[in-house]
Amino acid sequence: MGQARILVVEHDPTVADYVVDVIRHGGWETAGPAHTLMHALDLLAHESIDGAVIDLRPEADAISLPVASLLHKRNIPFLFMTGGICAPACFQKVAIVGKPFTHEVLIRELSKLLILS
Repeated sequence: MGQARILVVEHDPTVADYVVDVIRHGGWETAGPAHTLMHALDLLAHESIDGAVIDLRPEADAISLPVASLLHKRNIPFLFMTGGICAPACFQKVAIVGKPFTHEVLIRELSKLLILS
């Protein structure tokens, strides 16, 4: 089994860079970060994706929810990162990592996500 490739969907470049660094430190590869819906969809169309980390916030619904729906349809595991927003009812079983989060928390949650998939 090769390294898992994790899609990062995050609007804030600073947070996105941090998430990418954490993922790489965890021994995984990254796709993205995607800051727009079109970029995320392009990555999903052209790269092998094993999991995803998606920013969930009110302003990101136009990005995060369509990406989450597509991942769900493809049976690709993902988790949400949020500063306190609740996931829509259709995604209530998706893991949520609260912002701010530590390196260790994101590694732990991604590890669980990938093991369970």
